[in-house]
Amino acid sequence: AINGAIRELARAYSARLIDVKALIDEASPRKLADDTLMFDHCHLNFAGNRLVAEQVCRAIPEVTRRLGAGKRTPSD
Repeated sequence: AINGAIRELARAYSARLIDVKALIDEASPRKLADDTLMFDHCHLNFAGNRLVAEQVCRAIPEVTRRLGAGKRTPSD
């Protein structure tokens, strides 16, 4: 339910969404979240956090372009 609500909000606001569940499932050996990237049933371990952080870093240029970063002045 919460993932659906997050997706709806991302669509409504044209926000860039990183689908962490899909990312973790895809990166896990059996294509299902396990202890490879998860500490327990809901917390990422170091490798899982690194994977998510890498995706966030890859998204930053796209998001800043969309927001027009660098075109604003300090008085805006």
